[in-house]
Amino acid sequence: MPASSSDNNLNKPSSSPYLTKQFISFWLAGVLNNCTYVVMNAGAKQIAPGAVGYVYVCNVLPSFLTQISGPYWYHYISYANRMKIVASCMVVSFVAVAIGQIYSNLYLQFLGIAITSFQSGFGEASFLSFSAFYPNSRLVLTGWSSGTGMAGIVGYAWVSILMYQFQLKFYWVLLLGIIFPFLYALNVLCILPWPEISREKKQMNVGVSSSNGSHNSHNVGNNYTMLGNDDDIVSNEYETSPGVIEQQQSDEIQINQNVDKSNAAASMSGTKRLKVALSLWKYMFPLFLVYFAEYVTQSGTWAAIGFPITDKTARNKFYEYANFTYQIGVFFSRSSGLLCKASIKVMWLMPFIQVGLMLFFVSDAYSQYWYNWTLLIPAFCVGLIGGAVYIGVFALIAEEVKPELKEYSMGVAIIANTIGILASNVCGVYVQKGLYSYHNIHD
Repeated sequence: MPASSSDNNLNKPSSSPYLTKQFISFWLAGVLNNCTYVVMNAGAKQIAPGAVGYVYVCNVLPSFLTQISGPYWYHYISYANRMKIVASCMVVSFVAVAIGQIYSNLYLQFLGIAITSFQSGFGEASFLSFSAFYPNSRLVLTGWSSGTGMAGIVGYAWVSILMYQFQLKFYWVLLLGIIFPFLYALNVLCILPWPEISREKKQMNVGVSSSNGSHNSHNVGNNYTMLGNDDDIVSNEYETSPGVIEQQQSDEIQINQNVDKSNAAASMSGTKRLKVALSLWKYMFPLFLVYFAEYVTQSGTWAAIGFPITDKTARNKFYEYANFTYQIGVFFSRSSGLLCKASIKVMWLMPFIQVGLMLFFVSDAYSQYWYNWTLLIPAFCVGLIGGAVYIGVFALIAEEVKPELKEYSMGVAIIANTIGILASNVCGVYVQKGLYSYHNIHD
């Protein structure tokens, strides 16, 4: 009996890249992985009111140490185990900071923040590297980056709504936030389609069936999926559409190169790893500079602006609203990976615009020549530029680096982002203190 038109519509793969399992699962992973980091930054004034920069540094330093050493040991841990570690760290970090808040133990709070930093950095490097095993890397990278952009909105909204609308203490914000690791685990177990990674077959018991020698397309126990069935991979309908992806033939070849890509990250010598890392400088410098500039702005100047500046509540309010507006800008630009494809020249131009915005906010915080709520407009632009460089750089790496080096290169390039944030937070401490001293602010 011929299938009805309604049956055909049900079986037809989605014509939108945003509705595929790859995009949705990477988007959710980005939201939940980075949400914890954002919550800690949003609550920085609750943890250390006079030293927001120290909270930022603690929220970045462990991530930096993880990411700078990770390319030498990531491959010893399967992706499934990495995600278990990430979910566990989410729970431990939120509980530690909450208990520290209850008992006014600053050391315990900073320990919890450090665990959050490790979790977010380790999770981010893992998912960026994981994207190398998917046939359409730009699609999953856009899903991930869009999710990390939304994490900023969700994280700041979570803190603002629970603290200012429901009048909850910050430790309740954290304890209720334990829902994030639960949702993260659900996404990994139930939604995320897993590609075949040859070096992990033995660990995960995935591969050839002992009964008939054929590949299992869905292994429920290990949640591994052979990409290539139905709507689990990018459909041709949108894969050839303008502004989405232009390397269809290259993607098909890469599916057959997963074994080589998987083993390359594990088999490279130390010298080879260093050589590949240094060759990525043209992608890493824009990442470093754009994040250095925007986090000096965020941690150094926005904490010292308020209407009036002498009112602590006013300063806290501007800090929250500026960061929330910034996160909206990040979300929009990080979601543009399927619509916009920028060249490396554009990636180098935008960080210098970000530096200009940083200098504007520093000078304005001192002189107050533009001093009202319309400052949220340039704050939004700071987010737009930072998010655009993030997705633009990683999309270029996915398309320009040799297939067998993609996994390793993704894990290395993110180091530049983290170094930029770490350096900016150190500078931000001095910028904030300088502004406080200039305006005679003593919190």
